[in-house]
Parts: sequence; structure tokens; C-alpha cells
Amino acid sequence: MVQKLSYNPSINVGDRRLHPKAQVENALSLGRGPLIHSKWPSTLIERFSQVCDLQPDTVAIQDDGCCLTYLELSDRVHALAAAISTAGILTGDYVALVLDLFAAMLGMLHVGAVFVPLDITVPTARNMAMNAVYQPKLVMYDTSNAEMFEQLFSSQYQLHSLNLSDVSLKHAGEISRKFQYYAFLLFTSGSTGTPKGVKITQSGVMKN
Repeated sequence: MVQKLSYNPSINVGDRRLHPKAQVENALSLGRGPLIHSKWPSTLIERFSQVCDLQPDTVAIQDDGCCLTYLELSDRVHALAAAISTAGILTGDYVALVLDLFAAMLGMLHVGAVFVPLDITVPTARNMAMNAVYQPKLVMYDTSNAEMFEQLFSSQYQLHSLNLSDVSLKHAGEISRKFQYYAFLLFTSGSTGTPKGVKITQSGVMKN
């Protein structure tokens, strides 16, 4: 390439190719591999419902000796989705979760809310910084996390709260599912040390 440029100094370096175009395209194709079309639905909630229908009696979650079948988990998801809807949450509203409860996350996604996990192991100041960015419309917690909830939100703007310990976990019937909005808001550390939120769709999760 240097030799060719020396023959004609007026040639722009960016216009010269190190390799033929066909070779470059072939290398890119090999690197990407074949395109595989997924047979799964486009959203996490649709896939969850599909699995519940196919194997309702199979264990879905097991933790410390306790377990839930897909049918039992589905009942909890619908009950929590109903409670979230009753709290006035609409598609695209941010909902913070001050605990690690799988059914609560699925309940949020079921009604189209944006799931924002709060990590109880990180400093309170970081969680407060995240709250200041997205200002959730609803905060979900349970009795075991009530103290952290008070620390994070007692002096902040007006918002709704939902203590999951008070929610009846009986099946609440079908809730209208909405998938057209973002599903998750996950925070990175940020190059400046300030948490930065990254929005992710359900279909984005299903493709990765």
C-alpha cells in the first residue's frame, strides 16, 4: 500500500483498500456465522406464559428448600400484576423493586412497566442517586425490606408504594399484557462515577 501511495501522493489513504472487497465481506460473514431464527416469542412475558402452559407442574423456582411450580408462579405473577395495575401504573412507568422477587419483576413486565432493580448491598447514596434520575412512580418492597424503603424514599417526592407482604397471592385472572415499551432500566457505574441508566426492551433480552 505504501508503495502504491508513493507513486501517486494525491491519493487519499482512506480510499485505498488493504484487501479486495470480496475478501473483506467473506471474512465478516464467517465472523458473524449463520443467521439463526428463534422459535421463541419476541418478549419475555410471552415466553414465560408459553412455558407455563406447556409444563405447569414443573418446578420453576427453588430456593432454600421452598419451590414453586410454573402454575403457582403464574398465579403469583397475575396477582402482583393486578396489584400493580390497581396502584395506577401505566405502560412506561418506572417501578423500583427493593427486594429480589422474580414474580414481582414478571408482574411489572406483564403490565408494561419498566423494572428498576435496587441493590440492597450497595451504599444507600448510590440508590438515592438512581432514584433522582428516573423518579419511580411506584416502589415495591416487602416487610423484611421496609427499613431500606424508608431510608430511600421517606423524604423524597410523592410516590406510590406497594408492600408485597400485603398482597393476596391468589390468581387474579388475566391482566392485559403490554409489550411495546421498555422493560428494564439497568444502571452502570458511569465513567464519572454517577450511575447512568440503560433502557432495555423485552425483545432485546430475548435476543441476547
